[in-house]
Amino acid sequence: MAKYCENCGAELSENAKFCSNCGISLAGTAANNAAANSGTGSFTASDAAKVAGTVAGVAVGASLLRWLTRPRRPRRPGPGPGPMGGPGGPMGGPGGPHGGHF
Repeated sequence: MAKYCENCGAELSENAKFCSNCGISLAGTAANNAAANSGTGSFTASDAAKVAGTVAGVAVGASLLRWLTRPRRPRRPGPGPGPMGGPGGPMGGPGGPHGGHF
């Protein structure tokens, strides 16, 4: 009685360990054959999720790298001696937004 490949349907010799047509291993179960033949170009939903996760990770990494290497502006001097006064303070000491006058 002739044997046939479960993957491609080609006729097999009685002592064949591999299909001469598609090259799949004939040892083990059909699940083993599917696992051995998984690299034939089939693209699954889990593969798509892996690609999407990789793309998202690269985008986040690039954004973080850009933020870390951005040019820095020099800091402006603080308000001066007290929280509400002094040069450049919010209440307008000399040189502040009101020029010392309200």
